[in-house]
Amino acid sequence: MKINEHINCTYKNDVSKNNFVFDLHCHLGYELIFVINGSVIINVEGEKRKIGKNSVIAIEPLKYHTVTASEGENYERIFIEFDQTVIPVEIFSQFTEKIRAYPTADDAEITSAFYRLKDILNRYDEKFAPLAISCLIRIFYAFTFRNDEAVQAPRVTPLVSKIVDYIALHLTEKITLKDISANLYQSVSTLCHVFKSEMKTGIKQYIMQKKLSYAAELIRGGATASAAAHAIGYDNYVNFYNAYKKIIGCLPSQALNADKEKGE
Repeated sequence: MKINEHINCTYKNDVSKNNFVFDLHCHLGYELIFVINGSVIINVEGEKRKIGKNSVIAIEPLKYHTVTASEGENYERIFIEFDQTVIPVEIFSQFTEKIRAYPTADDAEITSAFYRLKDILNRYDEKFAPLAISCLIRIFYAFTFRNDEAVQAPRVTPLVSKIVDYIALHLTEKITLKDISANLYQSVSTLCHVFKSEMKTGIKQYIMQKKLSYAAELIRGGATASAAAHAIGYDNYVNFYNAYKKIIGCLPSQALNADKEKGE
């Protein structure tokens, strides 16, 4: 549900089947996932966190993540996608530092705001937009000023972490499986098997998603589409255009509003 041009906010309720992976992607903006019922494992760039009832996780822009629900559980949630213009400028730095260090929370103030938001979404029309936005602002402030102790998220297989790190360091270059194999001293088949098992997607798909999301961010920052294509190693603009439209879900010229409406 589009609250305005900067905020997508959705309530969903599903029964998961056989450890179902609900989504695997990365957004151009920020995302909050609040679990009302059930529990999920969220793998964000190689860190796995279990999010249970009345808990929320904040995900930074361009962070690839998968959401896996346990078999047979009722997975009820609210997820919000928003760009940085929505975050009050007075707390922007503190908010981003907080979610980087402590991305999960089960704070009573945050929970209260999400349940109020759920009520608004269940009877939503345009006149309720200011109320929905006020709930989101309340969540930002509660997230920023809560007291937390550092909790180290379990990493995925060390090999997967190395693959993720290698790709992040070479996003603006051409990346091949042979390059990764040579750098990590592992066979291509081993890399592909371990990565697919942990990340629920193939290495090539992951690389394409990360590169095109990075290109979209460049375009949002003022780069031309052709310059962004060149920056991520595309020599053929038509190939870039088609891949961008398929993965990001819009034309390169529409990058400012390119966050895909996905259901996690």
